[in-house]
Order: sequence, then structure tokens, then C-alpha cells
Amino acid sequence: MVSAFVPRPDIAYLLDADPADARARKPQYPAEFMHLCRNAYLRLAGILGGMTVIPPVPLAEAQRQVEAAFVGALPEAQAGAPHLDPASAA
Repeated sequence: MVSAFVPRPDIAYLLDADPADARARKPQYPAEFMHLCRNAYLRLAGILGGMTVIPPVPLAEAQRQVEAAFVGALPEAQAGAPHLDPASAA
């Protein structure tokens, strides 16, 4: 119901994390809680749609996937126009 009147962002990410790895970083949270939260976020992403889910991958790969999704969401990319690669700008 809320999604019917709340503005949608141009791009949204869900950075997924393996519950065991997440608990190693945040040991104050019980493992069951970590699993429940992860499942809730994944369900929410499925219900709302339009969210890019980045799987639990090493940081460099997650960064690459976030950047690729961002570039793909730019109006120039959607229109098929060539885009400027920030790495090649001098």
C-alpha cells in the first residue's frame, strides 16, 4: 500500500550479505535474526520490484556491479547513446 504513494527512486540497491559473514562483522546480532532480516529484505525487493539486488560477492565485485547498474540506469544508456567512461576522463 505504501509503495502506491511513495515516490520511487531512480535506482535502488539491495546489497545482499551472507548471514554468517554478516554475523562475523556484527556478533551482537543472533544468527536467526540475521537470516530473518535478509529474507525480509529479499521479499521486500521482490514485492516492490525495481530494486537491483547485488549478491553476496567480494567488495570489488559488488562495487563493479553497483557501478554497472548505475551506468545502465543513466538516461543516455537507456536511450542507447554512448556514455562517458569516468575512468577514461582526464
